[in-house]
Amino acid sequence: MKCFANNQSSGFSLVEVNLAIFVISVGMLTLFSLFPAGLRQVATSHEATQEALFADHVFSTMRAEARLLSSGDWLDMDTFINAVLSDLPIQPSDEVQRVTFGTEDQYMRYFLEIAAAGDGRRRVTLWCKAQEFGPTGDTFIRDASRFYTEFVYSGMP
Repeated sequence: MKCFANNQSSGFSLVEVNLAIFVISVGMLTLFSLFPAGLRQVATSHEATQEALFADHVFSTMRAEARLLSSGDWLDMDTFINAVLSDLPIQPSDEVQRVTFGTEDQYMRYFLEIAAAGDGRRRVTLWCKAQEFGPTGDTFIRDASRFYTEFVYSGMP
């Protein structure tokens, strides 16, 4: 009987297999570590969109109501504020307020400031944050999205 000795081995050594597993593991860990950051970014973008929609709704409604004011109503600040906010569920206040916006489970925290800006103009600043609870005062003002507009009396339509 003839015996052939084959000194060539086929396949991978244990070191090569371990190295391949290590490289794949590092790659998968890196890939999986991106998911939480991506989810945070999606949540942040959603909040920013909700805040912009809220501000647009508030400013558009105020602008529509302001167009209906007479010059006497425009000049009296209390009458102006009551008129432009008559169709909105928000009011200016010295503290952060909370209102539902959109669906019943969506909350918007806001701080609204209306002031005279000279020459018959009205300055409106709205800080808002799409969350139910959170900081108040200066911390809220620093962290919230800020929206600004001015109203100018241009006569009755």
